[in-house]
Amino acid sequence: MVPVAAVVLSLWATDHFINSKVRKLENGEFGKINSIMIHALDEPVMIWGASTALVHFNPRIIQDSLKMGVYNMGVDGTNIDQYYGLLKEYLDYSENCKYLAIVIDIHGGLVDRGALYNVHLWAAHLRNRNVYESFIDVDPWLTLKSRWVPFYDLTLHNRTTFSCVKNELLGQAETTVKDNLGFYPKDLPPIDTTAMVKSTEIVRPKSESQPVNPRSIGKVRSACKLAVKKQIQPIIVIPPCYKRGLKQLGSEDQFMDSIYTLRQEGAIVLNYLNSDLTTKAELFYNNTHMNHRGADLLSSQFAEDLNRNISKP
Repeated sequence: MVPVAAVVLSLWATDHFINSKVRKLENGEFGKINSIMIHALDEPVMIWGASTALVHFNPRIIQDSLKMGVYNMGVDGTNIDQYYGLLKEYLDYSENCKYLAIVIDIHGGLVDRGALYNVHLWAAHLRNRNVYESFIDVDPWLTLKSRWVPFYDLTLHNRTTFSCVKNELLGQAETTVKDNLGFYPKDLPPIDTTAMVKSTEIVRPKSESQPVNPRSIGKVRSACKLAVKKQIQPIIVIPPCYKRGLKQLGSEDQFMDSIYTLRQEGAIVLNYLNSDLTTKAELFYNNTHMNHRGADLLSSQFAEDLNRNISKP
């Protein structure tokens, strides 16, 4: 019979090995999160958000226009209710940032998702106070178990974690976070508008809309206040979505009313919901996400708008 001490020692060694390796990953979204946690990323323009930041904003186009460094900190499927702790960690140490862009899409940017997403990306950092406090708002039970139940965090890792660790050990890791400046465009076919006409999703609007989560808008407000305190200009960006997809929403007024209150905290609001881009199906691969071509056009427009705001007296 294996002694209990041996089992505990084995679990401790495994836990320590996995988490220490994960914290050193430099590729993909692991790399982004790790770079903030070790205070290694700090550009004059930082773009934060979920997938609508990740696939929509090309830093190279933006920095060529602005003549300053830009980084895309988008993390797929993760709205500010979850990633606020990471953003707070960043704002606590940042010395170079001048413009903080927070991308909030109308479909899911301020909703209460009721669960944490892709927890394996964050499992190695749950002892960080900022991450822990943000996570416990979203899923208290999972967060408490992960922090206080010995070795429970091992259950949060998945095949993606182990594959990335294996590739790192074998020297087969993907490009690092700095190679593409955090931008991961999608070269996918455009929306099939013929199919959309037949879709019940388009023909029958939603009977109920998802309300704005007060906790989420509160975290955006707190981020704006922290930014202004450090003389960083907060910019709230509402990315475009395909016009016909927008018609199924019933919460646009509530969403925009909540966003515009952030001007009271010194935030600039750039709203692209009424942009000409929203009418062009060839720029979108689904209702809320643009393809590479669309992303480049939006990035150019964003850089132009930011330049205009910068030049204001």
